[in-house]
Amino acid sequence: VQALTRQCFEDFFRLRILSSPNYNRQILHLTGSVAFHFESVIRSCALNLGIEIGHIVQKPGLKLKEAVLSNKLKTK
Repeated sequence: VQALTRQCFEDFFRLRILSSPNYNRQILHLTGSVAFHFESVIRSCALNLGIEIGHIVQKPGLKLKEAVLSNKLKTK
């Protein structure tokens, strides 16, 4: 199961990321439960392919809410 999971992420990176121009000049940020729960596999596969991974956030809506609320508290 682990080998299949790894192969699927590598295929995704090859098909969707490595085909993008200048992929190696950008940082890839990911959101959602799949990215969150498979973070170690994703980071390992990305590293092997020369893809830089930034933030991985399970629930981006909550992070956005926290950022907005903290910003409002700081400006009042």
